[in-house]
Amino acid sequence: MLEVNNITFSYNNKEILNKIDFISKSGEITTILGENGSGKTTLLKIIDKLLKPQNGCVLIENQNIKNLKSLEMAKKIGYCPQNSYSPQTTVFETILTGRMPFTRWFISKNDLELINDTIKLMGLSDILFNNINHISGGELQKVIIARAIVSKPKILLLDEPINHLDIKNQHEIMQLLYKITKDLQITSIIVLHDINIALRYADNFIVLKDGAIIASGAKEIITENIIEKAFNLKVKIIYDGELPLVLPLS
Repeated sequence: MLEVNNITFSYNNKEILNKIDFISKSGEITTILGENGSGKTTLLKIIDKLLKPQNGCVLIENQNIKNLKSLEMAKKIGYCPQNSYSPQTTVFETILTGRMPFTRWFISKNDLELINDTIKLMGLSDILFNNINHISGGELQKVIIARAIVSKPKILLLDEPINHLDIKNQHEIMQLLYKITKDLQITSIIVLHDINIALRYADNFIVLKDGAIIASGAKEIITENIIEKAFNLKVKIIYDGELPLVLPLS
């Protein structure tokens, strides 16, 4: 379980996050929504201990991350940033780096089995020895996610994992993330821009506005008023069965 308690963060005397509180459980996807500049990426970096908040704390399984060393953090959290760069490596070599916190350069039979299981899960067997600079955007995103989950993390952080992908690949990636989260009982925190995709796949929602949470909870909190407040956009919500769909009004 992930607990974020009263997090406040400022940069150059400008407040970025203000008193952020939420809990996310194992086997659940929590989506963070909000305008550009609302603090979404900053929040992920604080959870991954890349940034230090001025106030508050982050707990993973009741452990304060400030007491965890870098190696311990790497074992507990898989982080997929917006722009994930890798050198000239193959798909296999890139995924292999996700085991480094455990192997320290010695690859065991168990490591190889875990890597192979992850490759099969992500459907990457056919491109295993391709250079990652010569694969499609959807395939690259799968490789980045595979690299993150091969360490068997408790928490998976993803910053806009479907950005720049076509609609087919967007849903394919989200379906994989849904399956991974449920099957492996990971706590997944995903920053998304597409509210309708979030409503289809997420269990819980956090809506940020100017660094503060204006709504959080299950999909019932995604209302026309909340969306207008968060994005300065008038919308209408209709239903396709039980699935809500957000339509912008002209």
